[in-house]
Amino acid sequence: MVLFILVFIRFFGPCLLPASGCSTQEIDCSEQNGNNLACAADYSPLCGSDGRTYGNQCHFCNALTLNRHLRIHLSVTICREFVNRSVYCTRESNPHCGTDGITYGNKCAFCKAVLRSGGKIRLKHLGKC
Repeated sequence: MVLFILVFIRFFGPCLLPASGCSTQEIDCSEQNGNNLACAADYSPLCGSDGRTYGNQCHFCNALTLNRHLRIHLSVTICREFVNRSVYCTRESNPHCGTDGITYGNKCAFCKAVLRSGGKIRLKHLGKC
């Protein structure tokens, strides 16, 4: 039996005060097939609707096996101003290095990539990669 669970993310990052009307992104927990798995120690925090910060997607999906009503609040803290709107970026030079190894020309270009990836891309550091 294959179990597919579709979860909507409202915030990526550590838990903040819940915001209403946040944008949603999908997270796929089907890989875990309803089972708890051993999770890697990488820290890519997700804020749960239960007020807990989960260290990464694996930890969240493990918690979801125990609480099917659990949801994620998307805390795109660095990119909050770009959520739910059309974004046109300037050519301002202020490099941001993403965890995907790509140097983005500025915060706007970086945030567009973050939102397109559903939060999979994170800020590795400011400056060129």
